Amino acid sequence: MIIIEIITALAAAISAIIAAYALIQTKKYQKEIKERERKQATIDAYRKLQEDVLDKLVLCSKDEVKNVIENLDMHSCEEAYNDYRALIARCEHFAVGINVGIYDFEVFDKLGGLHIIYLYEKVKPMIMEVRKRIKTEVPYIEFEKLYKTLKEKHQLK
Repeated sequence: MIIIEIITALAAAISAIIAAYALIQTKKYQKEIKERERKQATIDAYRKLQEDVLDKLVLCSKDEVKNVIENLDMHSCEEAYNDYRALIARCEHFAVGINVGIYDFEVFDKLGGLHIIYLYEKVKPMIMEVRKRIKTEVPYIEFEKLYKTLKEKHQLK
């Protein structure tokens, strides 16, 4: 009788250990899947940002941005100003995703972190102009935060 109780207890203990191990492995696997999905979401979001926004910002020059700011009283420049604001707002939305951890920073940086630094510097005069005009909040703060993080990571002045 005692042998049966020992075997039963041993079997229960082994079952508990196996169940605990399976639970740990399942959690580990779920975490890996979630991280892979997060990285894929980063790639997808960056690709969309590239197509919709970054490719357009690459085509503009710092002089063009400054010209729009200096000539805002002209209708064509007002349209361009609003177009730039919309493009920068899309960068802001993506930056929020990076800054709060929805997207993976390291994957993003490999995809185009240095490119974002270059583009931010190109549109910075527009960002400063928008900030002068909007006194109730600080527009594009997340985009600026991402820019500063990238500059720090890449040790750029």
